[in-house]
Amino acid sequence: MLYNTRKIIYLFDFDGTLCGDNAWYSYIKNTYSVFKNGPYINPHKSNIKWSILTGRPKIDYPIIKIACNLKGLFPDKIYTVEKLFYPFKNIQQAYKWKISKIKSIIRELNPNILQTRAYYIDADLQCVSIINANKDTYDIMALPVHEFLKGNFNQYQ
Repeated sequence: MLYNTRKIIYLFDFDGTLCGDNAWYSYIKNTYSVFKNGPYINPHKSNIKWSILTGRPKIDYPIIKIACNLKGLFPDKIYTVEKLFYPFKNIQQAYKWKISKIKSIIRELNPNILQTRAYYIDADLQCVSIINANKDTYDIMALPVHEFLKGNFNQYQ
């Protein structure tokens, strides 16, 4: 069941989850894929407040914004890496950044972190597993897309 409340945050990955490819091929191929493929799901139709959390760098923000507008995706916010270009040496660093960013979003929206739950939806199953294993005391639940669509949230708590 989806809840539309200020105490619940829905964050969606972009590449492979909403549009484009999950695997990284090259900047040109993946950018082309974003406009060609998707949207696979449209959270905007679920009447929830949702945002995009992507490991793409700040320079890609306009591309993401344009793709969202063209495809009828209207997130509340688009969170990208604060660096101008892709800073990660490996995928593990990107996962660590996502965990850290989710926690900072929770703190930003509600200093009383115990009252805020974040759902992170991603097509990358390894990312889902790593986030669920490293959430500490934060109320974070990462879900694969198919479980989000089924509303099967309990198995990942």
